[in-house]
Amino acid sequence: MGYIYQADTYCDDCGDNIRGKLHAQGLAPEDIMDHSSYDSDDFPKDADVEYEEADAPQHCAQCHKFLRNPLTSDGYSYVQEKLNESGITGLGELHESNAVLEDWGGWYGFLYWDAEDCAEDCDDYFQDERKRTPGWYSDEAF
Repeated sequence: MGYIYQADTYCDDCGDNIRGKLHAQGLAPEDIMDHSSYDSDDFPKDADVEYEEADAPQHCAQCHKFLRNPLTSDGYSYVQEKLNESGITGLGELHESNAVLEDWGGWYGFLYWDAEDCAEDCDDYFQDERKRTPGWYSDEAF
């Protein structure tokens, strides 16, 4: 699930924590289930983060947990660009400082294609233009 609050996205645990603090301060709306009765700037609203597409991977604004949201085609391009900029050629090569890229690459189904993979794919599968040069690819990326 997740929450939207003050223009940020939060995981369930952090969103529940914020809601609890606001409730304890008397700042909760009368009916938190009636989303039309309050603004997300005032109180966290439920958000279907795991079903709503975004142009980039979403992370909790508080704990930074990867929320595993679906991506638009621009989002897949963004992840592909970041993986290609990293200089790595396999998810197992990532260091702790790039753990986020490992999460993204694994979750969104990216694989690294080396020159041999590109040559085989182009010969066998109608010369897919997207996979003519070595780099990171996902079947979902356009």
